[in-house]
Amino acid sequence: MANYSKIADQLIQVIGEDNIESIAHCATRLRIIVKNKDLIDDKKISDIDLVKGQFFTSGQYQVIFGTGIVNKVYDQLADKGFAAKSASEVKQEAIQREPAHKRAMRFFSDVFVPLLPAIIATGVGLGLKSVLLNPAILAMMGLTPESVPQPLTAFLAAVTETAFVFLPALVCWSAYRVAGGSPSLGILLGLMLISPAFPNAWEVALNPDVNAIMLFDVIAWQGYQGSVLPSLVVGLMGAKIEKRLNKVVPDVLQLILVPILSVSITLFLALSVLGPALQVVEQGIGFVLTGLADIPFGIGGFIYGLFLQAIVVTGMHHIITMFEVMLVSQTGMNPIIALGMPSMAAQGAAALALAYRSRNKKIRAAGIPAGATVYLGITEPAIFGMNLRFGIRPFVVASIVGGFGGMAAALLELAAQGNGISMLPGILFYTYDMHQFVSYAALMLITSVVAFVAVCLWGIPKKMLEDYPADVERKSSRNKPSTKKSVTESNVETA
Repeated sequence: MANYSKIADQLIQVIGEDNIESIAHCATRLRIIVKNKDLIDDKKISDIDLVKGQFFTSGQYQVIFGTGIVNKVYDQLADKGFAAKSASEVKQEAIQREPAHKRAMRFFSDVFVPLLPAIIATGVGLGLKSVLLNPAILAMMGLTPESVPQPLTAFLAAVTETAFVFLPALVCWSAYRVAGGSPSLGILLGLMLISPAFPNAWEVALNPDVNAIMLFDVIAWQGYQGSVLPSLVVGLMGAKIEKRLNKVVPDVLQLILVPILSVSITLFLALSVLGPALQVVEQGIGFVLTGLADIPFGIGGFIYGLFLQAIVVTGMHHIITMFEVMLVSQTGMNPIIALGMPSMAAQGAAALALAYRSRNKKIRAAGIPAGATVYLGITEPAIFGMNLRFGIRPFVVASIVGGFGGMAAALLELAAQGNGISMLPGILFYTYDMHQFVSYAALMLITSVVAFVAVCLWGIPKKMLEDYPADVERKSSRNKPSTKKSVTESNVETA
């Protein structure tokens, strides 16, 4: 049975008792706010029993233990007198230490991550809808698309369309909340952006008989159906206006004046200034991202697949979520997540390759679940717990394979019907077309096999191999007489 008190003592010894400011934990990781990260020896942390990996991000030194273990180590550290705080409190402490660009990335993450369940539900719903209403499947039941009962089609439409119809309200609410405003005012402002009082943006764009409302015959007012960037900025601005009004309006009048003034001022600015300008920017970004998959010979896919996981390491990948949501809302398709899928498969296969080549039970125990987790759509355990843990070579080799996989995805013209999940769960996003479905599954499998072999051949760090007792013994037996122990063999036995 593991000695959790001993593990806690070893952590304290390596990190430094005076270097620990506060501790918290999530489902799998111990989160530690430290005064000086440079005082910590990562290798010594990795050598501690039950540690599956470690990394430093967002101002926190995070040690991966796994579910059911991390809370026991946390309890031991708390019993030893270290300041125990909630994960949210530690997160806020870490945010205050981050530079401005990191805080900006954090804002994007905090806005869009809470929206992912709704967006994922819509995408999975679209996949199931594609299966249920597939003419071939309906024919097996003696039905045609026209004969599907209306209650069923109405139900499926509600499940698959609502999130994107009210997307501006969701984004505005989340941005308002993260910026410290009243969430109810955020969702109210978001609903105002798509109010039927204003001409529908889709109808203005597609129907010549529908015109925007003109202010002073110069500024066009219309709804912002399907918008993301305008809703994000409007939510942020609305929260700041509300907080500013709370400071200048007398307390006795705040409940009456602040809500109406904040939403009215924000809505006017949104319709007159921010909305039109940001909509142009949004359309330009959508054009660039869509064009990435259209660059000849799949070059755009190669570039994206090559660098995506490096972006994940920096934590800037959350901003990509906003662009993906924007693409799905505007076009109904998301080629970006398809270009990135091979890079995820490659990192997962790399972690499994490291575990396969290892003779170290601890490394194998960490590598197999880390690699398997990638196929559920989460790459961080594989990247930080394995592929960067023993040097950069496994990560680089996997990234190169992921680049070629991204090129193949571009050439195959893969595109999902949603975003938020990838790998095996994400296969539902491609059920709308058999070519897409088969190509996605085949590309995931082929990329995984190629990355596994490539990492085994070229991605295993020499230093890592030298730490394997079996490999060292084989080298020693070739270079030294069998009747006399070599220095290397003695060191192995001592270790």
